[in-house]
Amino acid sequence: LVIEKLNSEAFVVVELLNPDNEAYLRMAGVEEVLVADRHTGRLLGVASRNRGLMATIRELLTSRYGNQFFKMPIPRAWIGRTIGVLFSEMKTKYNATIIAVEPGGGEHGVKVNPPAELSLKEGDKLVYVAGSWIDPKKL
Repeated sequence: LVIEKLNSEAFVVVELLNPDNEAYLRMAGVEEVLVADRHTGRLLGVASRNRGLMATIRELLTSRYGNQFFKMPIPRAWIGRTIGVLFSEMKTKYNATIIAVEPGGGEHGVKVNPPAELSLKEGDKLVYVAGSWIDPKKL
């Protein structure tokens, strides 16, 4: 909270042990809050229903090897294009898989596994999985 107070422009991520305190962090302007216990419980449930899935999750959550999550602003040339077309293009050209769209323009809510017909708008960001970061300036 001191960091946020000293520099309100700083991007602050906090791991929270007690989820009851999340509202206070949000009021203080903290951008990202991770409640580890909440995610651990969900991972245990997923692992118990899907044998072997944890190997995939481990790879996605590490930056040491394999694939990982990335986020990028969409290039101007992609405004109006659909996820279906870009999904195929990203996979073919960059071996990357679109996972979600974070809407721009003040809209809230990430669209995970967005529908193929979803058209991208100015300010949108793509979340994708790939072996390395893709420079949006080169797209």
